[in-house]
Amino acid sequence: MPPVQGFVQRSGQQLLLNGAPYRIAGANNYYLAYTQQEVQTAVLDLAARLNLNSMRIWAFLDAPAPKANDVYFQFWNEANQAPDYHDGPDGLERLDRAFALAGARGRRRLLTPSHNCADVRGM
Repeated sequence: MPPVQGFVQRSGQQLLLNGAPYRIAGANNYYLAYTQQEVQTAVLDLAARLNLNSMRIWAFLDAPAPKANDVYFQFWNEANQAPDYHDGPDGLERLDRAFALAGARGRRRLLTPSHNCADVRGM
């Protein structure tokens, strides 16, 4: 598939891409954004073989008290007494890479910025 271009939009109860009907055939993958590049590539290559056109990717990964070498996107900064983010190689760079790899393979991305699941410290 060519790289992703254009945005899927809603018209009434129908989804459209560049004015043509669009149907989602996709997968929900909670770990794609924070795993290693090798895993990201393998998952997205499998999605391509299965002809999936979309991936729902979790765009959040909280760390209540991050430690060295933890993978996380946001955390509570005790020094500032405010939420903060981690944009390094073990942080948002992983989400950026998953987003780019999916787009380069022609997969549309649906990012989930938060959740409401108490089992995994949701909001």
